[in-house]
Amino acid sequence: MMARLPAIIEKIRPKYCYIGGGTNDVFRTNFPPEQTVGNYRSMWLELKRAGIVPFQLAITPQNVHPDLEARIKKTNALLRDASQRRA
Repeated sequence: MMARLPAIIEKIRPKYCYIGGGTNDVFRTNFPPEQTVGNYRSMWLELKRAGIVPFQLAITPQNVHPDLEARIKKTNALLRDASQRRA
């Protein structure tokens, strides 16, 4: 998502941007929750610099992979806290 964001900003110029994702960070790349949230913060800043209002969506809980549920919950809690601080 981070790699695609500049093209979206340049070509589409939305007024608002809903950011949803993070599933690959949890399932495939095994990023720690703090790294995922740091990546989102970078995207929020880039959007705000372009005059675009970011809206953060939570990572969808995965009942299929209960072993990863704790990481998803932690990441969502960190996202919620970071989103509230930037408001």
